Amino acid sequence: MQTWWRINRFLASEFEGANAIESLTIGQLNILRGMRERPLTMTEVAGVAGATRGAATGLVDRLVARGLAERHQDAKNRRTILVKLTPKGRKLEAEVHRRAIARSRQLTQYLDPEDATALNNLLLTLRQTVETKMR
Repeated sequence: MQTWWRINRFLASEFEGANAIESLTIGQLNILRGMRERPLTMTEVAGVAGATRGAATGLVDRLVARGLAERHQDAKNRRTILVKLTPKGRKLEAEVHRRAIARSRQLTQYLDPEDATALNNLLLTLRQTVETKMR
């Protein structure tokens, strides 16, 4: 557990304190990342933020207030609200992504290519396990 915690702290420190991006929390940054490919439902927002739906609503409210996200009704189901990035949010998410990749490379730069590939494959397997089997 200590190893997981230390790696997580190393990666997260890129976005905390003096390194914070527009004073956004890790939860808010995770929401931006989650919307990179498509709009998210509020349930999905809660999942990527690691928060309850009520807490996710507050996180989204703050992103909307900053002009980084906007809410829309789902055309297929008007009771469903979708949250999507604004152009400003998309630009900020791209910067977050760039910095996250750079930080990850700092961590893995000393691995030989085979070990880096193996680590990536193992992490993808663990992610899939968490996303599909551990909910």
